[in-house]
Amino acid sequence: MSNQDKIEQGLGWPDIEVTGDVLARTATRLPEKTALICGNEQLSYAAMDAHANRVANALLALGLNRLSKVAIMARNVPAYALIYYGAARSGHVLVHTSTRYIADELAYVLNKSDSEALFVEAPFAHIARAAISKCPAVVHLIVIDDITRECPTPPDLTTFAELIDQTPNSSPDIEIAGSDMFGITFTGGTTGFPKGAAVDHRARLISSFVGADEQNVLETDIAAITTPLFHTAGLFVWYQPVVLQGGTAVLIPKWSAVAFLEAVRTHHITAAFLVPTQIVMLLNDPAFDEQVFGTLQKIAYGGSAMPPALLDELIERFPGLELANNYGQTESCPLSMFRADLAPDRVATLGKAPRGIDVAILSPEGNVLPPGEVGEIASRGDHNMLGYYNDPEQTRAWFKNGWGCTGDLGVMDEDGYISLVDRSKDMVISGGENIYPREIENVLHEHPAVAECAVFGVPDDTWGEILAAHICLRNGIQAEENDLLAYCEANLARFKLPKIIKIVDDLPKTAIGKIQKNALRDLYLDGGKENRHSGEGQNP
Repeated sequence: MSNQDKIEQGLGWPDIEVTGDVLARTATRLPEKTALICGNEQLSYAAMDAHANRVANALLALGLNRLSKVAIMARNVPAYALIYYGAARSGHVLVHTSTRYIADELAYVLNKSDSEALFVEAPFAHIARAAISKCPAVVHLIVIDDITRECPTPPDLTTFAELIDQTPNSSPDIEIAGSDMFGITFTGGTTGFPKGAAVDHRARLISSFVGADEQNVLETDIAAITTPLFHTAGLFVWYQPVVLQGGTAVLIPKWSAVAFLEAVRTHHITAAFLVPTQIVMLLNDPAFDEQVFGTLQKIAYGGSAMPPALLDELIERFPGLELANNYGQTESCPLSMFRADLAPDRVATLGKAPRGIDVAILSPEGNVLPPGEVGEIASRGDHNMLGYYNDPEQTRAWFKNGWGCTGDLGVMDEDGYISLVDRSKDMVISGGENIYPREIENVLHEHPAVAECAVFGVPDDTWGEILAAHICLRNGIQAEENDLLAYCEANLARFKLPKIIKIVDDLPKTAIGKIQKNALRDLYLDGGKENRHSGEGQNP
């Protein structure tokens, strides 16, 4: 019986009611198994379990009340996992913050979440100092040593090692329920200022149960952890399923194609979660060849939309690879998972909702639409967030008739397979025509010179909005803006053609690799009308 079957029948995982027990269960079953590798550091499951207890007892010794907020700002390092499971056992709420934040952004998140303590990795200590000067509630600052030894720990601050050194490794006697708030993860800010999605233990357990089952995570897997642990996909959908199943996690603190390929060679990686941007970087890296992936058996992907052309290339170059599509968001994860290699005729879809999770397509009024009609993708179930922390207005806006709404437009077929149309906020209305930028992006991705692209709407006095396309080229392949426009003209209706095409070196992205279209739109708010293509009859 699969994990999800057990959940659905109310029989699942009776010994895992709260997140901290995920690690405890595996440590009991596989105490000497290597749980975690990062650089030259390795920890067994028994050692991880003991360290997590030390963290929990240290947090309690700080005098923090039950459900007090404890923030963390760190890369994919062992301390992140230990603090995560420690907070799960001490009854505190872990607030995940991005390592890309500047001081003002970090201060906003700390204040918004009512954080009282902050764990910060040494390379970001100067940002933390500046931030907490504006955060009167933060009374504890603990520094995690830089695992690369490149950045010294400030001598006047308490270190993570010092904090837990004298604390017992016994499990704390704390009552924790599955319905207790456990985490606050802030949205990526692609549609505005970050909002803190608050979740309970139960939601993150379901994410991990489903992730383990649908992505075929096994005890024998050696899994690369490349996506940030402060992101939902990196921590709950990928890393925690590895812990649940008793696999070995190889943490990569800072993503690069070189670092990933070296990890594959050194540790014989069998499984990885990659966002489409990372896959593009790998396929374009001069050091990459098919032989490098000799041990890799499965790739889970998500975090942003997978261009069909990129997926086709991956399938063609690695025909034996297991490919698992993962669709969800910070507030609600997962909404769907899909083994693309098992249903090649459905690779263009997001797959179906996992068992135990309801997914529907809603009208603007919040009513469920029949198959074949475009509407907003929404879900309901215990995997959904509790709400946006300290933001009741945005919480009410997110829930419609009990459904949690994604902001993504999609369509469901008769068999329950969901296809993504676009983000509702990205839809462009030009001359009265509704245009979905993702359609244009998919066409551009078919061009052999295009590595990445973003198509978005910008204000226009005549049409209301027009389309702009910013495009990154593949290494070693040349193309001009006019070449790309001609390609669009050959493959798209005239009213869908970008009026602005720019070849750029890179695109602004969140830490997970999701393109920040709001930042691109901002470039055109005060002008930016150069390089427009003046073709007549854009909207015939």
